[in-house]
Amino acid sequence: MRSRYVAYARQAIDYLETTSGGEARRTFQRSQVAHWARSARFIGLDVIACEAGGPEDSEGMVEFTATFEERGRVQKLHERSRFAREHGALDSAWRYMGSDSARPVRREHSKVGRNAPCPCGSGRKYKRCCGR
Repeated sequence: MRSRYVAYARQAIDYLETTSGGEARRTFQRSQVAHWARSARFIGLDVIACEAGGPEDSEGMVEFTATFEERGRVQKLHERSRFAREHGALDSAWRYMGSDSARPVRREHSKVGRNAPCPCGSGRKYKRCCGR
């Protein structure tokens, strides 16, 4: 994952294409990838979670947030990327297989409305208390 982020930052389009696999490789649009890599200034990568992807695994997932600036605006790309070894062989290189971008949001607590009482117990509306 980190090597692909660096490849975007350095505009290493050959590397990005080579490290893609499956459907991601078949649908790789070199000119679009190159255009985006040239138009963005990459600021940072935050890896949030990894599932599998160890030495004995043939598949894995990396959830990350990439921060970049494009047209003067700082933006964040949040994605869960799927990776797999070519043909499942444990001695082969990892390939980017695509992303799982449609994922439900799970909250630990119920959402508090702006005009609801503040959950801190102050007696004030949320928007006037902790919602600032």
